[in-house]
Amino acid sequence: MIARLNKTVTMVAPVVLSLLFGLCAAAHAQTQEPEWAVFSLPSKEFSIEMPPNVRKRIEEHGKTLDVIYYQSDSSGTRFDIEDGAYVDPKNKEKSHEAFFLNLLDFLTAQFKLAGANNIEKIVADINGNGWHGKKVLFKMNGIAIATIVVAYSNGDDVVYTLLTNAGDDKPNVNRFFNSFVVYPQAASKAHLGDAQTAGINSFVGLIWTASVIILGVVIVSIAVSALQNRKKGN
Repeated sequence: MIARLNKTVTMVAPVVLSLLFGLCAAAHAQTQEPEWAVFSLPSKEFSIEMPPNVRKRIEEHGKTLDVIYYQSDSSGTRFDIEDGAYVDPKNKEKSHEAFFLNLLDFLTAQFKLAGANNIEKIVADINGNGWHGKKVLFKMNGIAIATIVVAYSNGDDVVYTLLTNAGDDKPNVNRFFNSFVVYPQAASKAHLGDAQTAGINSFVGLIWTASVIILGVVIVSIAVSALQNRKKGN
């Protein structure tokens, strides 16, 4: 499964890189800081504070739709959250770790692809309201350039990924992560169909593959945006 996953993301990564330069440039267009607002979905599976007028990107992989919600503040810091992916709660030690490590490996590879070969990763366990998970701070030459939080619902069956192209020393980054609330029962209900599909495919089929691909797309955009910001600061 891992070999197939690596082959798939390797095929899409160069195309993703070329497409996302435009997206990253647009994210820096705001010039003044508007009031943040609480963002949630009709399913009410989570809520989070973000800059207003949250945008979304939808990608289709077979019969699976993956959705990323994102917006930037006036400083150019971008905030992304993926709408959730199913992970097996019956085998959570293995499934949770595999999900996290695949994302971490893919992100590291994309930083290298974008020209950063000396990335330091600082990993910490983290807990929030209705969720638990891990936070990874990425530094280049000692400077924080990106942060990712992998958050598992306390039901252990749904995982969300939150990303920014800045370190957690920025107030808005902490505001974004600290405001994240997961409602486990609503999250489980919202992803019941994913769980059923994953059960049919023994959890190694389309659901996980598609989720990792779309998260990889977001990760690349954060990596490229961070590197652009770093170059502008020199």
